[in-house]
Amino acid sequence: MRRLIREQSIDERRLAGACLAIPGPLDPISGAPDSPAWLPGWSAVPLGEVLGGHLEMSVPVVKDTLAAVIGENWVRGGETLDSTMIFVYVGTGTGLGLSINGEPVRGFSGNSGEVGTMMTALGSRTPGRHTGMDNDPAFIVERAHGLGLQPEPLPQRTDYDAVEWRLERLCAAATQGDGARMSFCAQRPRVWQNWS
Repeated sequence: MRRLIREQSIDERRLAGACLAIPGPLDPISGAPDSPAWLPGWSAVPLGEVLGGHLEMSVPVVKDTLAAVIGENWVRGGETLDSTMIFVYVGTGTGLGLSINGEPVRGFSGNSGEVGTMMTALGSRTPGRHTGMDNDPAFIVERAHGLGLQPEPLPQRTDYDAVEWRLERLCAAATQGDGARMSFCAQRPRVWQNWS
């Protein structure tokens, strides 16, 4: 951030503030990631405090989709004051942002629009094929287990720590050259890159 300010010749006296937008879910008290599927190893890290310490200012942490809705309202100005807007993000995960009459909706915990668990619902509808998406960590662990690549008992989909640990082990084995696991992970390069 300091380098960006320096390289762009920004007068620091004009810097009004900073905000960090990340995928959810977020802890409603600390703003830290709360077992996010796509930020392995970052759960409970007080990112706002860390960044704020470097910038010497308070840095709130918000969901990425909420930040997108705030940005859309800001760019469109008065156009959104009497309308409802839904921002849909479909990428590595799935998320929604909502604005009613120009007011972004945060929700009770700051996690409104956290629909990452919809990944399974958005999967294949072909009879005989699993409905999970190939970027869903729990689906990948289930598939690897079914192929005998992870002989340990299969964790519950809602046991995020166990799923994360299994996925990390799978990707680490692939990175170290295990042939079968390498072949499996090579079909999911984005996931392999994020988790190895």
